[in-house]
Amino acid sequence: MEQKGLREGIELPNTDIDIQESESIIVAENTGGRSQNGDYPMAALPKMERRFFPASEIRLEEVAGERVLSWYAAKFDVLSEDLGGFRERIGRRAFTKTLQEHDIRGLFNHNPNYVLGRSKAGTLELKVDLHGLFARATLPDTLWARDLAVSIERGDITSGSFGFNPIKDKWAETEDKLLVRDLVEVRLFDVSLVTFPAYPDAEGVSLRSLCDDVLDFSLDDLIQPLLRARAGLPLSVEGWSRFKSAIGRLEAQIPEPPIEHSVKLAAGRRERELRLLELRRA
Repeated sequence: MEQKGLREGIELPNTDIDIQESESIIVAENTGGRSQNGDYPMAALPKMERRFFPASEIRLEEVAGERVLSWYAAKFDVLSEDLGGFRERIGRRAFTKTLQEHDIRGLFNHNPNYVLGRSKAGTLELKVDLHGLFARATLPDTLWARDLAVSIERGDITSGSFGFNPIKDKWAETEDKLLVRDLVEVRLFDVSLVTFPAYPDAEGVSLRSLCDDVLDFSLDDLIQPLLRARAGLPLSVEGWSRFKSAIGRLEAQIPEPPIEHSVKLAAGRRERELRLLELRRA
């Protein structure tokens, strides 16, 4: 199947190429909450992220009396659509370590009640090739799996997804001010076939419309400073000015709580602080 949802990027012949060698981008050397080499401490891992895309090369075949489903769960060196102020690429070694160390599930719609296969059980095979992460699941002989196979054969299910934590990533800014995140290493939890891709996000569109039409500022004025802070990239004077202006417009639209309510909140906060102090002394 042709992959239409992701724009093709440039394939890198050297998988270890240092993104800093290019003169057309500015690279973050350090990022908030991570070490200088881009690692997240295990205690500081962010919540699980998911990426959705048209699944590539979905095949369903019968092998020794069992239905075997295969597809590419991820493609390497392909620039994603806009993920909310930045775009993303998956490095060719992003999955190498996690495939060796972790028990990965194949799911339908990320639902743990619908397990396509499991790597530890030998019913899910995941391997990395030149194109991406290839998944091969031996489907269970259950009613829902048989129904799913029919839907796939009919062409009703055409989207894929995977759930992960970023372990190491690199952020860069191109000359045209595009923020790009390269996933260098991830902790993979599952690969899924899904009924609906998750973006574009309708809630995000509504929020952008609210900011543009009602509050008279762009949502990017808030998002970009946060992304740049996460990426360890500097914020321009103009960007800082727009950020402060957006915060001011938000504050002007949101009334302060009644004085009595504020006093109660402060009293409750003080009481909790005193209790914590007593517990520490005990």
